[in-house]
Amino acid sequence: MQHCKKHGLLNREEDRVKVVFYPVYLHGLDGLLDLNYDDAVMGCHLGIFPSYYEPWGYTPAETASLGVASVTTDYSGFARYIRNTGDVKGDKGIFVIEMFNKTHEEKVRNLFECLYRYSKFSKKGRIENKIEAQRIAFLIDWKILIKNYIAAHELAVKRVYG
Repeated sequence: MQHCKKHGLLNREEDRVKVVFYPVYLHGLDGLLDLNYDDAVMGCHLGIFPSYYEPWGYTPAETASLGVASVTTDYSGFARYIRNTGDVKGDKGIFVIEMFNKTHEEKVRNLFECLYRYSKFSKKGRIENKIEAQRIAFLIDWKILIKNYIAAHELAVKRVYG
């Protein structure tokens, strides 16, 4: 919390960015929010997940499925997958931060620029991003992804057994 204060993240009413630090599992009976995880996420404008390593990256995908825009990195399999589908419309809904082969300063700058740009969106812009996030989430439906798992399994069997 001291780090937030040091950098001007004070959660004042007039501040466009609010920091929520709530270190409990949201199950609906915590005594303060009394919301389950999905309901709490749906109440947010943006999920921020700047991971350094995630083989897939379920959290931004789950967030998108709940209609919330999210930030991830090009380290995550999810980000790489949606970029390769050819069905993602530019930089909306899911924001992919360039981190691969970047310096620490470049990574921080890329994340800052993304968050700053998002903080300047109008209400209409935020709504458009929520809609696009949910549209992108349909690209990772198991009805679509299962084909990749089956193909990978068949390839593995072929390599092992000929």
